[in-house]
Amino acid sequence: MNNQEKAKFIIGKLLNYGVKEFCVCAGARNTPLLQALSEEHQAHVKSFFNENSAAFYSIGRIKKTGHPSAVITTSGSAVAELLPAVMEAYFLNYPLIVVTADRPVEFRGSGAPQTVDQQHIFNSHCMKSYDLVNDDFEELNFLVPGGPIHINVCLEEPNVQSFNQDLNSFDGFSEDRPMKKPLVILSQLEQKDKPVVLDFLQKHPLPVLVEAHSNLHNELADYPHRIYSYEGFIENYIDLFDGVIRIGGVPTLRLWRDLEARKIRVKNFSRVSFSGLSYLKDSPFTLDSLNEFSSISESSWKEQEISEILFKNRKWKEKVDQVLDLYPLSEQALFAQILHLIKTENLFVSNSSPIRILDFCLKAENTLAGVYSSRGTNGIDGQVSQSMGLVSESEVLVSVLGDLTCLYDLSGFWPLRSFNRHLKSQFCQIVVNNEGGELFNKIFSNRGISPLTQDWLRVGHELSFKGIADMYELDYVRTNQVIDLKGGQFIELRPDNDQTRKVWDELKSFV
Repeated sequence: MNNQEKAKFIIGKLLNYGVKEFCVCAGARNTPLLQALSEEHQAHVKSFFNENSAAFYSIGRIKKTGHPSAVITTSGSAVAELLPAVMEAYFLNYPLIVVTADRPVEFRGSGAPQTVDQQHIFNSHCMKSYDLVNDDFEELNFLVPGGPIHINVCLEEPNVQSFNQDLNSFDGFSEDRPMKKPLVILSQLEQKDKPVVLDFLQKHPLPVLVEAHSNLHNELADYPHRIYSYEGFIENYIDLFDGVIRIGGVPTLRLWRDLEARKIRVKNFSRVSFSGLSYLKDSPFTLDSLNEFSSISESSWKEQEISEILFKNRKWKEKVDQVLDLYPLSEQALFAQILHLIKTENLFVSNSSPIRILDFCLKAENTLAGVYSSRGTNGIDGQVSQSMGLVSESEVLVSVLGDLTCLYDLSGFWPLRSFNRHLKSQFCQIVVNNEGGELFNKIFSNRGISPLTQDWLRVGHELSFKGIADMYELDYVRTNQVIDLKGGQFIELRPDNDQTRKVWDELKSFV
């Protein structure tokens, strides 16, 4: 069965079981399930951005109606957020059904984005757990004693025909077969990792993509073979490379996920013990072994070839600059303003749009001190709390969060109550309020997703964040321009969503 058939089968089973009320949570992975649900007019659906709230709301509905209720979520940390409610339902003997979308089974244990071992996460507090990997759906049976049921369903990746298509002929990368024309990707690194990485690049002048949270942007601003990761650029030219050398954590770049379809050779050097790819089973090499790596000792890159790539990259930059000038109120242009203003401040960027737009907007002339992100399971939970933990007496922290990310963790601001005046002045909060999950408009544009499903995914709102600033005695600013980044501020940044979409649309046409 394909994704749509699986989704329709599960939704049909739930309706036949007597589930009339569904709580759906935004996420790309569970979109087929939401799409199938949108076609069932007898279903009553409420959308949430917080899985914990959705699950406890469902328990409330079970209390009120006496009927089973279902929650549908995406993969990763979203699944873990259901655990408290599942435990509650278990001890109440309530028929709470949680349906969790999962990445294909071959991703398990890889550490790829939004991949956790979620299939048995509720086992000790569920009456029944189903792990639907292939076509074993006929075993789905709700005739069990009262209590929660977990249905975990593996869904194929969008726009990728099959992750198994080349595995039979795939010869693995464990041997030290030379890469002749590799691309280096620098991802999340610690300060102590810098010397060995810089030494490696000095010895091997290869084309390199530098993610901001590698904290090597300043040192490599003038690196002669640096490629900037403007939207769509490297994806269009990846065929010029015969391999990828990843240094640091699992990359944020869309390119990294695209490797799944291409099965490009990859060598990983990282403190993180996961390959980040389903087809690569070897654990990463240590960073200390980087300069012992012999696979590129005879690199066949010609200077003219690299120069051509860099020339194309500069032309792409010119296009990006033109588009941002054309749409100055877009989210991308506003983020470029933030980067222009940052000098010595540390920067925390949340998942979803901000972490992606950061690398898209980064230029050689920008100066970054320390850049922090949360790229473990890549969820939007706990981002406020993490940023609070980064505030210190000696350094100013600028935290940039999406609106739903901020709402997800409102209690995370609680430590501000104990901050003295100086410590509070070391913190500047920016919330990009685009009135919901604007990222989903970019992901699912022109993909045949029903308007109702799009509404559920976007979780649109008309909320103001002024009350949060008032509650914690921060200076509130609502603006569509970034003028300064003073400490003690809460800046509600209001981009023009139409301009944001036009930026992406303009760049799609530039190949």
